[in-house]
Amino acid sequence: MPLRQFTRARDDLSRAIALDPKQTEAYYHLGLAHYFLGEFSPAADAFLKGRELAANQDSLVNFTNWCYASLRRAGRKEEATKALDKVPLDMKSNPGHTEIYFSLVRFYQGQKTESEILPPQPKDPADTEAELSYDTVNYQIGNWYLYNGDAAKALDYFQRVSKGNVWVTWGFIGSETELARRK
Repeated sequence: MPLRQFTRARDDLSRAIALDPKQTEAYYHLGLAHYFLGEFSPAADAFLKGRELAANQDSLVNFTNWCYASLRRAGRKEEATKALDKVPLDMKSNPGHTEIYFSLVRFYQGQKTESEILPPQPKDPADTEAELSYDTVNYQIGNWYLYNGDAAKALDYFQRVSKGNVWVTWGFIGSETELARRK
């Protein structure tokens, strides 16, 4: 079965939520399906609903990252800025994967600079964790440039990510999707 079937995923996840509206992960993945289809307002709504159900700080931070990006892409800038309030400035990051999203949220809040959060390009193609960080941060910074009016710089970030080896990261998928939209 081919991958990247976002329409089918969106439909399946909508059905899953209809069956059990408290499935936090279903909202997260529904948001991603909408997002990769370019349906940014429905993506934001799914992420906002899932964030209401988040049971821990890691989920809250992950949802907030995607809420902000989706709201900005949907042209809902004021809502995006307000969404960042769910991660207060005195909140500390948990180690691990969520730290990537935590740094991005701090970047969106103006608390960190681009150079502070950009990870180095992975040296070892087998280092999937390093590439996950690289892809995620580079995609979201590219995305930030895109909704702030610098499409050329955004495309440079998307192209960096698309040269990687770990094609299953959200950053890789997002970069691949953005590059395909511009062909």
